[in-house]
Amino acid sequence: VKQYGADVLRLFIMFIGDYEKPAPWSAEGIKGCNRFRQRFWGLMDIVNDNADTTDLNLDALIKAVGDDYESCKFNTAIAKIMTALNTLYARGGVTKKELNTLCILLYPVAPHITSEMYERLNGGAKINEAAFPVYNPENLIEDEIEIPVQVMGKLRGRIVIEKGAEQSEVMEKVKESGILNGEEIVKVVYVPDKIVNIVIRK
Repeated sequence: VKQYGADVLRLFIMFIGDYEKPAPWSAEGIKGCNRFRQRFWGLMDIVNDNADTTDLNLDALIKAVGDDYESCKFNTAIAKIMTALNTLYARGGVTKKELNTLCILLYPVAPHITSEMYERLNGGAKINEAAFPVYNPENLIEDEIEIPVQVMGKLRGRIVIEKGAEQSEVMEKVKESGILNGEEIVKVVYVPDKIVNIVIRK
């Protein structure tokens, strides 16, 4: 907590795996969550209300994250927000509406950074007084899926990917998630849109 802050610790605990199952402590996982926090804060530097928003389905994100929270699937909720961040950075801009929504979606997990960002974006308004975003059902498109990640044949976690993602894209998500704990990869077996199994060096 002293080194990275309470938000990063919360992120790590929520993201490390299934909420109801034990999970290993990982220094790499903590560092990964800190990088995510820094990238999330960095969105403040690319706010642009003229940004093209066609590459991010905000309604689908609101529904997916909300459903995950209700099911206590905090790890996959965070993974979906991470995916949205990648989209926004690839685009090079984020609208105020998008960033406000992302702050509210992440608030239950990282209240300090999201509160500060929301206040700066909205003239001092308090995020804890904001309502959870409401999605438009007509705009829902299933373009993302959740797949299991196995290491040496045993389930290690889950990641959210775009449908039809290539193996290289999937492995990038795996590395970002901290699932591997820095272990050396020997072989990857990826069944598109179904599962990824990783063989590591013992």
